[in-house]
Amino acid sequence: MVHPQIPVRRTRVTVLVSVTALLALLAGCGDDAPSPSAPTTSTSAAQQSPASTTPGPTAPSPGRPGTPRGDLPKVSTIDRSDPDAVGAAFIRLAWTSDTRLDTTPMDAGRRAAALAVPVLARSLRTASSAADPGADWQTWAQHHAYTRVQLQPNHDSGAPGDTPTDADRSWKVRITPVGDGHWRGTPSTLVVYLALTRSGSAWAVSDLKVAR
Repeated sequence: MVHPQIPVRRTRVTVLVSVTALLALLAGCGDDAPSPSAPTTSTSAAQQSPASTTPGPTAPSPGRPGTPRGDLPKVSTIDRSDPDAVGAAFIRLAWTSDTRLDTTPMDAGRRAAALAVPVLARSLRTASSAADPGADWQTWAQHHAYTRVQLQPNHDSGAPGDTPTDADRSWKVRITPVGDGHWRGTPSTLVVYLALTRSGSAWAVSDLKVAR
């Protein structure tokens, strides 16, 4: 399958759309199972619709503190002056889940928020999904699995050139669930396009798009 080349552009609106897409993918990484609906970060629907008196489903609680399996980078050791290092670390954090600690894949997004600009970090940290995490997640949990993330740089000839404050990067990402007793789940493959913004000497992820 040939993935489309998606040049990433930095606008506040694009960030909101991209966060929703990311959360949907975090909630269902398997290739075969559909992802549950992702929460929206827009307030327009709430402003246009009357308040409902029917209580909605209870959102899962955030996962337990601890160090997830999967050889995650420590945020404190990442070279924030290097957009490649920041982008790669963000992807590893965002897509590495550990069912021994995490309630849903959204918990991985909360860990990745440390490498995002404030508006994106806020969306990741406050996101929740009232939907069931999905059949894939339940299978992973039964096997006490975590996800192993492998990255390969994706050379996007259509990406804009770097500026002193903006950079675009993309990676091919392979996500493999690994559980007890040498259990392996079905891998997923994505192409993740990131926009990064530099503030002072530190780069942070400001936008993203994902192709399957």
